[in-house]
Amino acid sequence: MQKPPPVYNPEFVARPERDAGYQHFVDAAAHPFAPMVVDPIPRINAWWMAEASLATYWEPPGAAAIYAAAGLDCEFVTAGSTDAYIAVAPDWLVVAFRGTEPDQWQDVVTDAGLALVPWSTGFVHCGFSLAVKEIWAALTDALTRLAPGRQVWFTGHSLGAALATLAADKYPETRGVVTFGSPRVGDGAFAASLTARFGGRMQRFVNHNDIVTHVPPPIFGYKHVDLARYIAPDGTVSDDRPALAHFFTALIGHPLELPRMMKASEPGAAAFHPQFVLDHMPKAYAIWCWNNYDSEAGGP
Repeated sequence: MQKPPPVYNPEFVARPERDAGYQHFVDAAAHPFAPMVVDPIPRINAWWMAEASLATYWEPPGAAAIYAAAGLDCEFVTAGSTDAYIAVAPDWLVVAFRGTEPDQWQDVVTDAGLALVPWSTGFVHCGFSLAVKEIWAALTDALTRLAPGRQVWFTGHSLGAALATLAADKYPETRGVVTFGSPRVGDGAFAASLTARFGGRMQRFVNHNDIVTHVPPPIFGYKHVDLARYIAPDGTVSDDRPALAHFFTALIGHPLELPRMMKASEPGAAAFHPQFVLDHMPKAYAIWCWNNYDSEAGGP
């Protein structure tokens, strides 16, 4: 059954965990994840990954309850300011990186934050690189225990999507990676290498004019990985970019405007909220991914 279109709420852009009315992983048991099926990634898998990404915004007790409702055990991994959940099923697991809070966007788009640093191939955002390196020892220790006999997937929303992209590239046994509302992660060489490695085993979802997908801007050397799936305002998912030439500078001007706009979506902030800010709401990705799957499955 199709879900009603998302009601865009600025509070749930900034603080998804305050949405007490959303029901996570509804009927998950009747629509199981397909861990071995890739290229292209099944629509049902994209929905599972969207729900897993959304759950990362809850603190560990709340997130554990959400994952448990889908039949998944949960382990919280943290180091410094980087957090991830490993949600575990009998034959697969997903590493879901937590997104960011509005005041953290300043670190992404300052002059220092825009610097590119060497990666295994090409160059990537210095802050994203440091965050993945910060958590890597703890994460790989957990995967050493949990991954044998399981297919390993990576996901995340917002900055969590950027970290999932790098972690999937760094981990040698990645089966698939699905991200939502991801900023640009690295330069053209990195993007080309990642696209060549994963092919149809990777999807990057963009909800219409989601503002975060426009940073860091290409003028600083950044380029998106390919394999994008674009969500139109009516929820249609396709490879077609929005008709509007929505370049970042045309939308909000200087990159430093992004922290102000994201901060304005905090609860209680009296501000106008453009649709391209509301499009970043993680719940919208989960709803549209479910409806995309349901339309394929022939739901009523």
